Amino acid sequence: MADPIVLTVETAFADLLKPAGDTRDPGVTVREVTASQIATILARGAIAGLADGPKRMSRDGADYLGIGPGKWLAFGPVAPAIAASASVVDQSGGYGVLEISGRDAVATLQKGIGIDLHPREFAPDAVAVTTVAHMGVIVWRGEGDAWRLAVFRSNAASFWHWLEASAAAFGMRVAKD
Repeated sequence: MADPIVLTVETAFADLLKPAGDTRDPGVTVREVTASQIATILARGAIAGLADGPKRMSRDGADYLGIGPGKWLAFGPVAPAIAASASVVDQSGGYGVLEISGRDAVATLQKGIGIDLHPREFAPDAVAVTTVAHMGVIVWRGEGDAWRLAVFRSNAASFWHWLEASAAAFGMRVAKD
């Protein structure tokens, strides 16, 4: 009897996240965020508990990012009540997600993002669908100085190259979970 085939899932940034040199006091810390499931939700009407708009909401153990009218990106299992009122498209293998934090995180991001990231304009839980260095990105603000960015898996290497170059002046540390 043959051994069973074991598939290993590689994250979008698996081979890319390497320490960027020895920096004693890095201004930017980067870590990859893994999600058990990522899905696009397309509403067929109003969905109770999910506000339309560029905002992160948590519900039933999942985070929902408003990315367009009647459209959300879900991180975690989609609640059955939401799935009953929408089309759900699995995107689990399609995105890579990084969390960028530290005193120079905003300065690094502003080298490629053309939107105002000041807290009075981009509050915690705010979401934007924009570009970084001509690559599509979904950016949202977490707690404190943490920013999360979701990029298409096919852009992971290019995005990482941009991030390394943009954070070089501040020093960057790669954190492992």
